[in-house]
Amino acid sequence: MVRNELIARYIKLRCGKTRTRKQVSSHIQVLARKKMRDEQAKKKAECSASAPTASAVPTQPQQPQPPPQPLSQRVPHTQQFATLPNIPQPPHLTDAKEHLAQQLLGKASLLPATMYQTLWSQPFPTAHFTPDVKPFAMAPDFTLPFATATVTPLATTAVPAVARKTADGIASSKLRLTGFQAYLESPHGSRVDIVSIPRDVVETETLKLDTVVEKYPKLLTELFERGPSDAFFLAKCWANVSFDSSDTENSLYAVDSYYNSQQKFDISVSTKVCSFGNQVVEKVEVYSPDKENGHYCFRLEKSPICEYMVKFISELKKLESRDYMNNVLENFTVLQVVTNQSNGETLMVIGFVFEVNDLPEANCSIFRLVA
Repeated sequence: MVRNELIARYIKLRCGKTRTRKQVSSHIQVLARKKMRDEQAKKKAECSASAPTASAVPTQPQQPQPPPQPLSQRVPHTQQFATLPNIPQPPHLTDAKEHLAQQLLGKASLLPATMYQTLWSQPFPTAHFTPDVKPFAMAPDFTLPFATATVTPLATTAVPAVARKTADGIASSKLRLTGFQAYLESPHGSRVDIVSIPRDVVETETLKLDTVVEKYPKLLTELFERGPSDAFFLAKCWANVSFDSSDTENSLYAVDSYYNSQQKFDISVSTKVCSFGNQVVEKVEVYSPDKENGHYCFRLEKSPICEYMVKFISELKKLESRDYMNNVLENFTVLQVVTNQSNGETLMVIGFVFEVNDLPEANCSIFRLVA
């Protein structure tokens, strides 16, 4: 796979925008010329600042000028080009990918260090659930993403290894996800989707696990090593935060998710909220299927989002720009593990990563994780 196609696929993963190889090549050339102009302008400004003024130079009597000499005699061959500007050469593969990623996506230092301590000064409360659901447990001394950490430039992120496309959607050999929505429902019944994976079959691409493994607890690697290999997915979700959340007390933040299987069993659904790769809170729910048209269907409807997440969404919406929000979301992930309740067999594992969508709608891209 050529360099520009790798970069185009990286842009598709990070931004959800499609770029052709020709567009990527043209943009790399534009960025190289811009970098050269910036460097030349900087050197020119430095020379202007260091040059003495006319009044500060003492008057000297003019001396007779020696006759001109050939260039080869005046300047040694090894020094002829010593003072020319350093014109950047075309970057090699890695530099090109990093340079383009930095220009298109790099948001480092958007949050000054003095702001890290003030974004969210109060810890989030623990959530409370009905007895049939394992309660959320708050990690000790928990702070939100970027509360005390340094922002890592996105330019250092390796271009993900994306390979062939499939039309399987999110489906393993024993379980298929047929829909997922996280939403806000008002007291009047109106509903806004925050995150959505459609019921229809979603075209997927393969993605190497090691490109995202640091965003999740070690449990993901352990589960992946045990298999089955067809049960692991990544959902890159562009979240919709363009909604009114002023009446949180009377509104419902909830999740609907739907699965079906050819086999009958109860499922245990563990949802883990992670920050900087560490688990913060977890919810575990158990569901039994209904038989429909020869399939066993699971309906997980109006499952309440924990108080921690409700507070997180509320505080995220207070940030003044989309770039600030995405800097926070860079180290915020969710890991969902679905197992057979009776024997603990792994049926499906989905890692969620998030960005804020420019448009008032939710969409996603699906990737099958491979070794």
